[in-house]
Amino acid sequence: MLIGASVDPVQAGSVLVQQAGALMQEIARSIDRVTRVVGEITSASNEQTAGIERINEAICQMDESTQQDAALVEKAAAAAASLQEQAGTLVTVEGIFQLGERDVRERSRSAPNRSTRTALTLRAV
Repeated sequence: MLIGASVDPVQAGSVLVQQAGALMQEIARSIDRVTRVVGEITSASNEQTAGIERINEAICQMDESTQQDAALVEKAAAAAASLQEQAGTLVTVEGIFQLGERDVRERSRSAPNRSTRTALTLRAV
């Protein structure tokens, strides 16, 4: 009877061991899935990091180009201001001189072989 009484608990224990083994296999499969997902996340994260680095490089290049463009604009503005100042000086200088039309007519009559351009004279006002 002692042997018969101990067979039932041994069989129940054997069933529990089998169930525990099945649960352990399921846990191992779940751990494998989690490991794969973590690997995919790591890979995606690395790709994102590389993409962000490329974007950062492009932004740095755009910033450098913008700074160069700003320097060129400053140079162009300075050149325009200089040209404007020179144009103002030319207008002032032009106002000082007046073409002597009478002198041109007299010289063209006295020297018909000379071109009218060479006969033009500037006279200070």
